[in-house]
Amino acid sequence: MASPNATKKCFVIMPFGEKKDIDGNIVDFNKIYSFLIKNTVEGLGITCVRCDEISETGRIHAQMFEHIYESDVAVVDITSLNPTCFMSLAYGTPSSNP
Repeated sequence: MASPNATKKCFVIMPFGEKKDIDGNIVDFNKIYSFLIKNTVEGLGITCVRCDEISETGRIHAQMFEHIYESDVAVVDITSLNPTCFMSLAYGTPSSNP
């Protein structure tokens, strides 16, 4: 029997690599993504993709917006107050989508 989440998609919006959080502590966002977010989401049978995993050629922002719009759920990590994450979060809200 197929999982009820078999065709569900989750798009993760977060920084890549090591960055400072708002308190100046170094955070390894790749580890958070791999071990916490991706493992958990895929454990539910949902496909999980982060922007740096998009393998299509072309403009990355257009592809990112497409994934935001087409995904069933999005996880947005705003711990580093990254402006791109906030912009993506705003784009993905129902009031901003046609």
